[in-house]
Amino acid sequence: MKLRTIFLPAIILLLTACREPPYSTRIQSQSASLPVKQLPDYQCQGEIPQPLQEKLKDYRLAQEEDFVNSIRQYARETSVKLTCSIFTADFNGDGAKDYAMLLVNKNLSEDSKGRNAFRFQLLINRDNGNFGTAAVRNYTKANQATDGIVYTSMRLKPAKEKGAASRERFPFKPGTVEWESFINNPVIELWRALPMTPNRQPQDLNISTLAFCSEFFYFVEENRETTSEQISKKITEEKSTTSESKGKDSSVNRRLKTFSVCN
Repeated sequence: MKLRTIFLPAIILLLTACREPPYSTRIQSQSASLPVKQLPDYQCQGEIPQPLQEKLKDYRLAQEEDFVNSIRQYARETSVKLTCSIFTADFNGDGAKDYAMLLVNKNLSEDSKGRNAFRFQLLINRDNGNFGTAAVRNYTKANQATDGIVYTSMRLKPAKEKGAASRERFPFKPGTVEWESFINNPVIELWRALPMTPNRQPQDLNISTLAFCSEFFYFVEENRETTSEQISKKITEEKSTTSESKGKDSSVNRRLKTFSVCN
């Protein structure tokens, strides 16, 4: 099975707002922003950054051996990095380093049902030494998992790269506001297994099940994206706003956007 087949989106798009309480930030223009703090830049593997260690004291970053065997084996066969646990990027566009992480519960042995075995967490730098959680997904340990517990995979699409937008049936059309927002921002793609059992566990641990859906996380400007009927008008307004705002000190509200695409 080729990787592009696994990730191929369906025609039906499950487009939703963030499932957690909506997370938004107000971004000052570059001339008004605070100095960027010196934080580590991790891509795929690393350590929990020092300012987050207390906040995440019950968790550790997932290691390659924490992933279920089917993911590790498929990664070896395709030479694709599928066992990453941390990415650094400026997700909300304020010039500060943010982090997306896959974390394993250190106290898993104390929870016989494994209800919070591991989690995905997107943490936004507030530029004052603190981080806010923009998104979190908690996972229950799969009963059939005997070698590894993590049954999702996290990937980063850097800003200005197409990533999933280059796939044949990507739901946003080139030139639309939605497509431009996806291209211009860093995006996290997270596998979402389907079908699931009533206990919120994957029905099996085959790659075709674990990678059946992908959930995407990225920040967009408030009220910049709209329905397809208004796209043309919105693009015109955006060009006008850009022209008028040159040289001015301004701020922008940005909110987290998520959507899921299934095969």
